[in-house]
Amino acid sequence: MAIERAKCIIAVARDVQDDEARQVLRDAADDAHVPESVAAAQIISELQADGAGVGTETTVEMLERGLTAVRPVQPAA
Repeated sequence: MAIERAKCIIAVARDVQDDEARQVLRDAADDAHVPESVAAAQIISELQADGAGVGTETTVEMLERGLTAVRPVQPAA
């Protein structure tokens, strides 16, 4: 579910087809060394953060903020 939502966000923000959106998600996941599902969840979580960029960001800026939130998962202490 998160993968599909993230792909839709990417497709709309970048005005690309589904396969290109999936590749953007894969690249973000690969760069962070995490599964696509984790990258998608991180993107969505960032975009749902309380008040983050509300009313001040363009769709493209929101996506870029979401993509930069994709990070390696830290092991639990």
